[in-house]
Order: sequence, then structure tokens, then C-alpha cells
Amino acid sequence: MGVGLRQNSDTFVSNLVPLIIVGLVIFLVLLINEREEERMLLMRTGPGFNLSIAGTLLFVAVFSHIGARQKIAAQEILYMGYFYIVMYFALLWVAVNPILFVRWPESKFIQYEHNLLPKVLFWPVTLGALWLVTLLTFY
Repeated sequence: MGVGLRQNSDTFVSNLVPLIIVGLVIFLVLLINEREEERMLLMRTGPGFNLSIAGTLLFVAVFSHIGARQKIAAQEILYMGYFYIVMYFALLWVAVNPILFVRWPESKFIQYEHNLLPKVLFWPVTLGALWLVTLLTFY
């Protein structure tokens, strides 16, 4: 009984580590979102940079998701599969956010204090979505 529990927890952790790393990196990419030309050149950032990083991390998440699905043969979406779906939406937000920041200067949500609200709300929304998935799955 203890061996099965250990094997399940090892699988859970080994599948979560790539998602945790993807989450941390996309949050850092969100933090360096900038509109001023001088700072964009200094940090070599901009909407194109965010899109390329988000695209690269999307491949990491997709391949990790495929690997997890191959380890556990099931027809329906498992609990951990929802973690990947939440991360896909977080990646999409980080890819779209700098485009909105540069192209939509009249948006109060995006423009407030140089994109502060999307940065501050990233972890509460992402972890809240994971909590909601957990709540709906187990209760």
C-alpha cells in the first residue's frame, strides 16, 4: 500500500514540476512587460518577445501534458489534466497582455500603473482556478 502511494505521489510531483516552472517563467515575462522604447531596448522585451517565450513554453506544457497522458491511460480528462488547461490559459493571457498593453492605451484595466493589475492578479487568478478545479473535482 505504501509503495503505490509513493509511486502516485512521484508521478504527481514529476508532472507538476514542469507546470510550476512554466508558471514561474511566464510570471517573470509578465513582470518585464514595458511600453517605453528605451526600457524595451534595454531589456530586449516587447510583445514579440512575450509571444516567443509563451510559444516556447506552450510546447513545454504540451509535451509534458502528452507525457503525463501516456503514463496514465485514461479516456477522460483527469484531475492533473485540468492543471495543464489552466496553464494554457495563463500562457494565452501572458501572450495577449503585452499586445493589449501597447495597442489599447485607453484600457483602464491594462494601463493602470503600467500594467499593474494583470501582474498582481496573475497568481490569485491562476491558483484560484486550480482551487476551483480541485473543489469541483473532489466535492
